Amino acid sequence: MQTSLVIPLVLMALAAVFLLVDAPHAPAAHSSPAVVAAIPTEPFPWNLAVNPATNRIYVVHKQVPRVVTVIDGASSSVIGTVALPQRDAFGVAVNPATNRIYVALRSEEEVVVIDGAANTVITTVPVPDPFERMAVNPATNRIYLTGSQVTVIDGATNTVMTSLPLDSEDVAVNPATNRIYVAGAQVTVIDGATHDVVDTIEGVGGFVAVNPATNRIYAGAAGGVALIDGATSDIMDTISLPQSAHHIAVNPTTNRVYVASTEFGSGRLFVIDAATNTLVDTLSVDAPWSVAVNPDTDLVYVTEPSIPSNVAVIGDASGDADGDGAADVVDVCPLDPDCDGDSSLPPDYAACQGPCPGGFWRDGMEFALGTSHAGRCADTASSDDEFDDKWPPDFDDNRTVNVLDFSRWKDHFPAASTSDFKYARRFDLDASGAINVADFGAWKAYFNTTCSP
Repeated sequence: MQTSLVIPLVLMALAAVFLLVDAPHAPAAHSSPAVVAAIPTEPFPWNLAVNPATNRIYVVHKQVPRVVTVIDGASSSVIGTVALPQRDAFGVAVNPATNRIYVALRSEEEVVVIDGAANTVITTVPVPDPFERMAVNPATNRIYLTGSQVTVIDGATNTVMTSLPLDSEDVAVNPATNRIYVAGAQVTVIDGATHDVVDTIEGVGGFVAVNPATNRIYAGAAGGVALIDGATSDIMDTISLPQSAHHIAVNPTTNRVYVASTEFGSGRLFVIDAATNTLVDTLSVDAPWSVAVNPDTDLVYVTEPSIPSNVAVIGDASGDADGDGAADVVDVCPLDPDCDGDSSLPPDYAACQGPCPGGFWRDGMEFALGTSHAGRCADTASSDDEFDDKWPPDFDDNRTVNVLDFSRWKDHFPAASTSDFKYARRFDLDASGAINVADFGAWKAYFNTTCSP
């Protein structure tokens, strides 16, 4: 490789590390954490990863479909999918320094490499027995994949460098120290430069995460989460949780730890203040499986693989300047007032049905209907060619409201409640929990109209 190309790549990797290990600040942005958005996805979203450099979130789906869903973090909306050669996409990881996304296909025993700029598959890397957790060291451009052994991939050549004989369930990397933490029945510490095992931590395992800013490691333990000193590999403390957990993520910017748990049908996301090692919040989330953090935006993303499938967005719910029910952190129209003044979600449709400035429907209403608040109407005039609808009365998503839209609506009319088999929130235009003549009146106001982006 030419020297002129090596220097920029090294600088990019170093910049990524500096972003990750920036000193934590007071977690003011988490004064009131809550689910601030629910992003509809293809079925069975499983694992996900965040690229903080581009503010993109990548979601893989268990079994079907054979795609990676790409989410725009700025608008909290799906902006595309990347087709995969096979199904069984279990693991996903991102290198923010190179904008490469890595997806583990379990049944095919290979890792798919995706160009994040073009959203296209570059190549595939054969690997032995991949599992579902992956991690990337952006400073060394190495990818670590769990399974019956830990596979190390060179991101520069897209080839397997070595395999370590460690049965593993999860893996995390500290790019500041080049230590790799492998969680199985115990946590094994690996030197990323030599691939040698340098320590073993007994009594912890299952899942693991690292805060590179504090050099603290968090791993599963009996009754909660163990806090480990990265300098000594000593267990410093154990934070008790009311139910068992299976995945964890750390925000190095705010020094908060997020733990996903589904036990006996009770989905929870536990929030730990790592400065005090205390459980500070418990959020109700529908069957959470995987959790990831964007430290630049302070938003947390959680997969909800139940039906309907979503990616839940966790953020600061204390800021809602316009009172429309959509938190400012995900509100496209943050200063559009809720004209009925009740600050409810959704607003009372009868009292206020006008659009936001620029032609948007009110964000709180779109949140309730499941349409995207990131655009006024469909990107194209072709019917049903986009993943999400943008204009609520345009049910076939072709920029025109006509009898074809009415035909779709009437298939769901009447529905007395949300438990009615005909009910679908997409057709409940007043978000009342029923589909009736009031919804027809709301739709009729747009009959024979068109819109343009």
